[in-house]
Amino acid sequence: KNFGALLIVVIGGPLGCLGIASIISTIVREQSLRYALEMRHNENRAFVKKALENLAIPKELQRRVYSLHYYQRLSHDKEALSVLFKDDNLNPNLESALRVYLYHSSVLGSTYFKGKDTNYVLAVIKVLNDLIYLPGDFITRRGEAGGGMFF
Repeated sequence: KNFGALLIVVIGGPLGCLGIASIISTIVREQSLRYALEMRHNENRAFVKKALENLAIPKELQRRVYSLHYYQRLSHDKEALSVLFKDDNLNPNLESALRVYLYHSSVLGSTYFKGKDTNYVLAVIKVLNDLIYLPGDFITRRGEAGGGMFF
């Protein structure tokens, strides 16, 4: 009797511990993946905050930097877009389809593109870079040569 119980404890105990450890590690990994983008945002915010403090940036200018980061996170998430459009994550057709979806309201709604050839519109969409400005920011000044298109 005692030998059978001892055998169960000696073999079952470590196997049970390994099983429980495996379940816990799976839960932790899933939670980390679920909040990976959130953690990256928090790290980025901490780096920006420390950089602004180290450079003794005035409070009003700090507020504008925080506003820009907040707006980007809500609308065109830089972190998400950089991961999504990495070279090896998408094939060219899927990347074009995603870009058309992301820019359809701003680019395709522009009067400039009305009646233009679809291939031309796709060629423009493929080379777009996101630049986000806050109210009060100067995009270009009178007399300066423009360096791009803004929608």
